[in-house]
Amino acid sequence: MRIVRLERLEVQYKSLKSLSSRDGQHHTVTKKEFCRLIKTAILITPEEIKKMWVGIADPEAAPPTEKPGGE
Repeated sequence: MRIVRLERLEVQYKSLKSLSSRDGQHHTVTKKEFCRLIKTAILITPEEIKKMWVGIADPEAAPPTEKPGGE
């Protein structure tokens, strides 16, 4: 997901299937709905993003299961 616009009560974001593609769908939701969406999201590091951009990330690798902060 890429946040496109952040307002007081609403968030506009674009959901992307691939970081290397600009194809995606725009969505507009309330902040409360957006927070519920990202509650179970996994944050990836800048290094992981760079690997995805150049296409050297292992597609078979499992994403991390722990949330940041040890929760």
